[in-house]
Amino acid sequence: LIKVKNYYNHFKSITMKKVQLLALFALLFLASCSKNDETDPDDFLGNGSFEVTLTGDQNRTLKGEAYFVQSILKSKSEVENGSVLVVTLTSDQDEDEIFTLTVGQVGDLDGVNTGTYTIDLDSEDDKELVNVGAFLNESLTIYLGTSGTIALNKIENDRIEGSISGVIENGNKETLNISGEFTASGITKNL
Repeated sequence: LIKVKNYYNHFKSITMKKVQLLALFALLFLASCSKNDETDPDDFLGNGSFEVTLTGDQNRTLKGEAYFVQSILKSKSEVENGSVLVVTLTSDQDEDEIFTLTVGQVGDLDGVNTGTYTIDLDSEDDKELVNVGAFLNESLTIYLGTSGTIALNKIENDRIEGSISGVIENGNKETLNISGEFTASGITKNL
């Protein structure tokens, strides 16, 4: 209960609301793409790939497509600036099995930087949001990252390479270790 309350309070902070707003912009941007847009989503969706291994309450390897959207928000006030990167991994075996890796940063940035980011639900850092979420068909609940890292080794406007290693847990206390690599195709957009 205390962990949930701390997590809730962390997301209620003003800075975290800004990061969440950036994530919402990124998702809205991806959802608004159509064949008539200057950037055709078919040009980048499906061109990336991933492979992750799950151990624990489930033991299996998933492979599939990887894509990303990175949004960069620059305003007149540096306090309101930030970037969010959302990488989505969709299983080839079942398109309803999805992982979402999120890295958000507040500050005057030209996008999320390369580096290794720590997954921590209890983080007190109000300048960074890092997490992983997963929906897996063998479970009826959503998994969230409780520990581990997301490494972003190479970031370009239309391609990101990285890896994930960590622990995800659902509301039923089912725990999975996750490790793997991804090369995601996508877009970076200034807002």
